[in-house]
Amino acid sequence: MQFIYFLLLLGLGFICVIYSKWIQDHTFRIDTAEKFFGHGGTNMAWKVIGVLVIAFSFYYLIKG
Repeated sequence: MQFIYFLLLLGLGFICVIYSKWIQDHTFRIDTAEKFFGHGGTNMAWKVIGVLVIAFSFYYLIKG
C-alpha cells in the first residue's frame, strides 16, 4: 500500500511541475509568491510545490 501512495504522490508532483502554467491559468494567483518570486511567481510556486511533493513521496517510501 505504501508503494501505491508513493506512485500517487510522485504522479501528483510531476503534474504540478509539468502543468504549473495550466494550473495557474485555471485557478488563482498566489499573491505571496508574486511578491517573493517576482512576476510569474505563482508559476514558480507551483513548481516548488511539485518538487516538494516529489521529495516527500521519496521520503515516505524510504521511511517505511
